Amino acid sequence: MGIRETMNRNPKIVTIVTILIIVVALAFLFWPARSASGGGNPGDVFFSNDDGKSTFTADPRKNVPPLQKDGKETVLAHVFQCADGKKFVGYLERYTPDAKKKVEAANAATGDRTKSPDPTVMDDIDVNGKEYKAPGQPTWVKASDQVKVEAIRTVKCPNGGVPEAVVVE
Repeated sequence: MGIRETMNRNPKIVTIVTILIIVVALAFLFWPARSASGGGNPGDVFFSNDDGKSTFTADPRKNVPPLQKDGKETVLAHVFQCADGKKFVGYLERYTPDAKKKVEAANAATGDRTKSPDPTVMDDIDVNGKEYKAPGQPTWVKASDQVKVEAIRTVKCPNGGVPEAVVVE
């Protein structure tokens, strides 16, 4: 007896199996993938308020760093993963107070932090309004100090390999 004959003799079972396959396929399409840090929504980024020891996800258009969460300064956390699968925060990022005001104004005007009414504003912020630091380091480095920032942003795995950036799914 072939598959076709079995399906013709059991139409109810075929219908049930077909419906289950469709439901599972739809679940994969519409259920957002969850990251190890608790998941998030597309467009979200990682944040940390404990110097990179832990992360959570949030919408950067509504949460311009630094911000306060649980009474602590909260900043962007750039998360990486090595070949062993372990995720870690490679470096932290925040805006200066003046740049934060400009980003918030751009968000209010356009709804998108990357689209300022004046395109030179975001260029200036990228050079003069951001600060970076490695977890565990005491001082923030201005983006204009390109040599130090490049050293901070050059993240390596503990075994010397090159890590892969993790994005919120």
